[in-house]
Amino acid sequence: MSKAAIVLLLLVGICHGLDMEAVLKRLDYLEQKVEDQAKRIEELELKGNPDKRLVLNGEGPIAFTSQVTPHVVSHMHKGDGVIFDRVLLNAGGGYHNVTGQFTVPLSGIYLFAVSVFDHVERANAGTTKVHAEIVQNNVTIGRVFAHADDHYRDQGAETVIVTANTGDVIWVRVVDNNDLGLGGDFYTSFAGYMLWQM
Repeated sequence: MSKAAIVLLLLVGICHGLDMEAVLKRLDYLEQKVEDQAKRIEELELKGNPDKRLVLNGEGPIAFTSQVTPHVVSHMHKGDGVIFDRVLLNAGGGYHNVTGQFTVPLSGIYLFAVSVFDHVERANAGTTKVHAEIVQNNVTIGRVFAHADDHYRDQGAETVIVTANTGDVIWVRVVDNNDLGLGGDFYTSFAGYMLWQM
């Protein structure tokens, strides 16, 4: 409150016979309440703003997108990890394109998505079934399936939302296939991002 307003308040109070000490105490109390409410409003705005929830102690968001670039990845077998060699985004540095694995940098709730594309090299080749799974610390958290035939190729996709802790490893592996050809050309992809830090 400005000095002129305080002087005016004192003059009015004196003219009306008010207890000025009590008026000034009440004024201080109300000013403190206004400051407290302004701080609370700011806290609520930050908490409810989805852009702010991804700023982590000044480190920024955690997100990655990766793809398989070769036309085909030949001779994949049960248990083989899929190597997503092309990295479009690796905010937070958790994805490793040499291993195809994402190492969780901060504990939180994460979304992971994978798509796989089957590969048939020639007509009349019969059918190709691609089974893969999303794995967290060697525990399956999601499965994906694509089934090609002589005339059509297929792409399967899966999305999961999980709690992950710092150091957890998330990756994609082939399931129950022998000598599989996995389609690439950016159709097979793996992505993830942290929804909320815990």
